[in-house]
Amino acid sequence: MDVSKTVAEQPGQASIIYGKQDITLFSVVVQILLNFGARTDVCRDNIYTPFYTAVGHGNKEVVHILATRDPSLIEAKQPMRPIYLASILAAWSGVEVLLEHGACPNGGLQSGQTEGEWAPLVAAVESGYTKSVRLLLDGGADPNMTGPSGQDTPLWFACIRAASVECVQLLLDHRADPNDPAIVPPLLIEMMNSDTSPDAVSLAILELLSTSSVPLQINVKDPYSGVTPLMIAARQGKTGLVRWLLAKGADFSLLDNHNCSALWYAIKKGVLKGVQEIIQRDPPLDILTKDGATLLEAALENTAILELLLDSGAPVNLRNGDSLSAINVAVVQQNVEAVKLLLKRQPDLEYRDTAGWTPILDAVGCVGNAEITRLLAEGGANLQSTNRSGHGVLHFAMSQDPSILQVLLEFRKSIDLEMRDQDGNTPLLLGRDDHLVNIRLLLRAGADINAQNRNKISSLMSAVISRQRETVDLLLKQPDVDVNTTCPSMGTALVLACRRLDVELVVRLIAADADLEASGPLTTPLMAACFPYSIYGSGEMESSHQILAHLLSHGANIATTHPSIFFNVLSVACLAATPRTINYLLDKGAWTQIKDPLGRLPIHFAAANGLGNFQVTMLATEEMDVMAADQMGKNALHWAAQFGHAQTIHEILCWVDQHSQQKRDMYVNQPDQDGWTPLCWAARPFSGGWAAHMQTEPRDYLETIRLLLQNGADRTWECSMGIGSTAERLTPLKLADRCDADDEILQLLRCPPPPPPEHEEVANDDHHHPQRKYTSLRSVTCDICLIVSATPVICHSEFFLPLVLSRDL
Repeated sequence: MDVSKTVAEQPGQASIIYGKQDITLFSVVVQILLNFGARTDVCRDNIYTPFYTAVGHGNKEVVHILATRDPSLIEAKQPMRPIYLASILAAWSGVEVLLEHGACPNGGLQSGQTEGEWAPLVAAVESGYTKSVRLLLDGGADPNMTGPSGQDTPLWFACIRAASVECVQLLLDHRADPNDPAIVPPLLIEMMNSDTSPDAVSLAILELLSTSSVPLQINVKDPYSGVTPLMIAARQGKTGLVRWLLAKGADFSLLDNHNCSALWYAIKKGVLKGVQEIIQRDPPLDILTKDGATLLEAALENTAILELLLDSGAPVNLRNGDSLSAINVAVVQQNVEAVKLLLKRQPDLEYRDTAGWTPILDAVGCVGNAEITRLLAEGGANLQSTNRSGHGVLHFAMSQDPSILQVLLEFRKSIDLEMRDQDGNTPLLLGRDDHLVNIRLLLRAGADINAQNRNKISSLMSAVISRQRETVDLLLKQPDVDVNTTCPSMGTALVLACRRLDVELVVRLIAADADLEASGPLTTPLMAACFPYSIYGSGEMESSHQILAHLLSHGANIATTHPSIFFNVLSVACLAATPRTINYLLDKGAWTQIKDPLGRLPIHFAAANGLGNFQVTMLATEEMDVMAADQMGKNALHWAAQFGHAQTIHEILCWVDQHSQQKRDMYVNQPDQDGWTPLCWAARPFSGGWAAHMQTEPRDYLETIRLLLQNGADRTWECSMGIGSTAERLTPLKLADRCDADDEILQLLRCPPPPPPEHEEVANDDHHHPQRKYTSLRSVTCDICLIVSATPVICHSEFFLPLVLSRDL
């Protein structure tokens, strides 16, 4: 009979393979089978041998019989070592008999060389199999054997994975090292971070570790973050562990990598008892974290802890990394209760943060909190404080909820209604439609409605500029408002409304008795309506005409002159308005023959604007005045050439053609008072100037020069550039070169030279010496020639010299 075959084919009848509960019977059966030649190498599922199965089931007698018969089975991997199998299956009797037969208690492994493999002791400890653990340790297992990852020891698995007090005790009795460097992070760090066991079990284990022959290191740090066990316990709010660690000598003054202490973590967790345990040991209270946070700042959300810190002597004025004290932070966080507590400790309410703001400025201007504003005001905050821009609490309150301004006005003796910021603005000057109630509150409190800022702008003017219609209405209803307050650089509110083409505001201001003849720096209201800030569109044109009609219907004088650049409304319209506006003014009685103090006629301004305005103006101008010159000797042809209006020049020359050919040549080359012909003016191209955006003809200097040359302009003529000893005589070509004209213009002005001999370089006298260049000063416009000034000579005219000196350019 082939016993091995029978057993293999009838596994259900083979107790040697599966093992039953009657151990004595099994051992007898196994012995009989072996006596009849049964093989011990037949594997179940081609994997598991009889010996492996007997070990797994803890059949001590069968293991003993088979090991005695074949000792090599003890260390054979089938597929794992038998002693490891017995350890993970809690088969302590299997562990016992294997050790008796000489099995290696470490499973053939050495500490530090266990990558990917489990030592029997580690496996038994992880599952908390105390009998197996005891047998292995008594059998010589290494209590500090590393785990399968090459780190951590059985003691780590007993504390963290199994949380077994018995296993820990057994390991410590066999001199397991709780401070073994293979445990990473350190054991106590891991225990504090672990949630596998209740605090009572953890404390029992900790007590064992702290009283072992190798005492546990209490103040060990996590190698990555630098936290200590005390910090972790505090961070988790485990007061019992905090108390135990402190009793064992935990150092509460240590800091982690972020410069945080155990007290910091206890405060952030918000557990009062944990904070009390640490603070009663007098820890340092002036530590800043790496991010610059203070302990008081961390406690702001918990008033009980905040009060405890303050009672314990935490410095109330300690600055954080952003140079903010606790009161600054509490205000910005709108933490009313924290503010109340801090105010009881008399913090410095005048300390400024890096932006120059005090707590009261934060309360009003940053967060807009009326309750905190009142607390600070009652606590002695200086209501005259300003930030670096000179803005005070009233300035900021103007853009906040009215409740804040109402609180501030209760402290009337401590505030200044007329306080001015660095631009000279009073709080009232910052009023806007969306906070109209605040304007009413200030006016009722007695704020000066006519106060002007550094630029001499009043509240009414400011409201007009920013189109705050409701504010304008409110201000106009006040009996003491001065509707005609004047700004030297802008004029009155009516002038501003006219320049903005705001029909609605113009109507309201006129109804409030605004002066229709008020004189601004450049214009009257009538002139302002023809000289808008914005570019004309169909809507803006209609607004301009409505304003003109309303002004004239209410008594504005169309003949009024103004001692400025433009002198009268028709001149302004010719330069900056449209042909329709010019016709409207002519229909209303404007006269084209009125000269300004420099002898300029409306037709001169029209030529500077372009063809559209020139044609309309020329039709209304008497024939003798079409080519009349101003006091500078400039006629319409000069003005048109100066602004590069080729179409206007063509229109002028067509008009001149009605006279003799000699007349045409005379006009084309006629110099002005300083010797500048129309070609000289065209050779100095520029952009910008007065009302450049309103021209009815685009500037085209190339075509202008071409047209003048075609009509006989003298390109060799020399004009004067400069004044006195700095004056130069320049041809149009040199002038264009000095003014950085385009190459096409230079080529057009350059006389065709004879062809040079072969291989001979052409001499160019213009480049033998350094040449002075003239560059535009785009922020400065000449009031005489109306162009952007150039340096080093701003305007070639001698008339301009007093103006230069007076402006200190």
